[in-house]
Amino acid sequence: MKVMKNAFIKGINMFEKYVMIIRKRAHEYSKKYHIDYSELESQGFLIYCECLQNYDVSKSNFCTYLYIQLGRLNDFAKTYIRQKGFLIQDYYNKPALDDKIDFEENIQSIEYDLISCDDLLETAKDELSSEAYELLVWILKREWEKDRKKKDRKIPNISSASRYFNKNRKFMEKIWDECKNFWLTEGLMLYV
Repeated sequence: MKVMKNAFIKGINMFEKYVMIIRKRAHEYSKKYHIDYSELESQGFLIYCECLQNYDVSKSNFCTYLYIQLGRLNDFAKTYIRQKGFLIQDYYNKPALDDKIDFEENIQSIEYDLISCDDLLETAKDELSSEAYELLVWILKREWEKDRKKKDRKIPNISSASRYFNKNRKFMEKIWDECKNFWLTEGLMLYV
């Protein structure tokens, strides 16, 4: 009985030693991702418990091991945001068949009001200069892929647009900015 009591006291003292590290990392990710601190703190405590079970003395100091493992809070926060607040543990549990059917019915009942690329280009025709409109068509219809000199280029850029339209770089930068401003003001709003 005395041995169990000593181990328990040692475990509490060890936790008190590392609790500030857990809380500090939870606070960092809470600020970074704008998530409730208590969610991240409790996940940090779970990570601490896993570290106690999996720690290998021959590989590193426990403090170092714990600190590295607390980096998993970053993944937890990203998943938490993607799932809009559902706990990761709930995500990994298999849902009951009824829950799965309800979820699929809800997804199918949602009507999506997405516009086509042609609708976007129709709006752009009224808003942009003719040169900027041609550039936007070139980008959205992915015509830049057909005409590239470097096989490894995966995105359109000002240099390739200058070559394609046979215009100087300064002129193309101005047209590129016009397209960018249209996309940031009008284009994204059409998809919201």
